[in-house]
Amino acid sequence: HANLAYLDPQFNFLAVNSAYCQQSGHSREELLGRNHFELFPNPENQEIFQRVRDTGEAVSFRAKPFEFLDQPERGVTYWDWTLVPVKGTDGQVQGLVFSLLDVTEQIRRAGERERLLQENRAQREFLEHLLQSAPVGVAVVKGEDHRFELVNSTYQSTPGTREVPGPGRAVAEIFDGETARKTEQLVERAFQRNETISVREERNSAEPEGAPTFWDVDYVPMHDDAGEVERVLILTHDVTEQVRAE
Repeated sequence: HANLAYLDPQFNFLAVNSAYCQQSGHSREELLGRNHFELFPNPENQEIFQRVRDTGEAVSFRAKPFEFLDQPERGVTYWDWTLVPVKGTDGQVQGLVFSLLDVTEQIRRAGERERLLQENRAQREFLEHLLQSAPVGVAVVKGEDHRFELVNSTYQSTPGTREVPGPGRAVAEIFDGETARKTEQLVERAFQRNETISVREERNSAEPEGAPTFWDVDYVPMHDDAGEVERVLILTHDVTEQVRAE
């Protein structure tokens, strides 16, 4: 699978294998006797070849980019390659073994993965900003003990919480007495019935100085890939001003 070529000290092709012919886009007859840099001009690579010939020291590269000027449709290709000098008994370089492995697809796939990861990160950051800036309280609870998996800042400011709601905390750890009991019942009902439970103008008497607030709250079941209820989404909306106006 490796592309192999043997060149003389002037970089003329003396021998090539079939893989080299196939990957280069040239037949064996088109290659043998021709100068490498007449067919594949590249000043940077030519300088590297000259240095190996003059110093007698091998070089290797990983995923080195290359463009075939006579085959622009291939775009930028990437190669793992080595250039090894062959020396005679007098220590002089008699030829060069050029070995290449086409890694273009791997590099392109890695680039696509990185692009998707960056896109995913950007989407997550956008959704996080959207979630945290929303005027609606958003929380997600999961598991039999109904522990919070996600909460936004609006939900964290809900009156009546004895601790700041956060991931890993159970509903019973956040709310006092009756509020905790009612919240757990409604979450459990959404789990068991697999339907959205909506409560309108729910009174919350936990405000200071006894001034109650009123909330619309929805408990929305969220499903896994098998269609089973895995989480419950809690949406809270402060409707105090609306209720007072009425």
